Amino acid sequence: NHSMSVSMFAQTISKEERLDQYLVNNALMAGMFHDLGKLILVTNFQEAYQEILIEARRNGKNLWELENDRFGTSHAEIGAYLMGLWGLDYPVIEAIAYHHCPGKSLAASIGLLTAVHFGDAYDRLKMDEDNSGVLKQLDRGYLENLGIGHRVEEWQIVCQNLAERNVL
Repeated sequence: NHSMSVSMFAQTISKEERLDQYLVNNALMAGMFHDLGKLILVTNFQEAYQEILIEARRNGKNLWELENDRFGTSHAEIGAYLMGLWGLDYPVIEAIAYHHCPGKSLAASIGLLTAVHFGDAYDRLKMDEDNSGVLKQLDRGYLENLGIGHRVEEWQIVCQNLAERNVL
């Protein structure tokens, strides 16, 4: 399950970077709900969304970009909006809203967004058909701007160990 894996990876990165305990505690929730907007889209626009999913797989395009083209918004933004309506705290909403494009956020330090973004990018390695081992979805510019680009290799090792222990 992608959401469960992202949750575990996000919490692991949060602990690894010694984030505030409040953020560590919320990492599981942010990871679990990061793709909630997909459920909203597929429920309300089943046929149109199926077409987008097929196109993304066939052409290797980013799903959220195709969503924006078709609906004027993405699953990340829809999920974040819903979480806001439900009254979740801002760090969780921010992590959901920007998990594909963290550089567009106003985040100036490492937090839940960083952890969920990395967890999502890392988990997608398992689905990568060319097995290149490259974290294609990772926004390295964002990580460099935060001064943590050098941590990626360590995070990969920690998440690999977690995946092997838990067979994620």
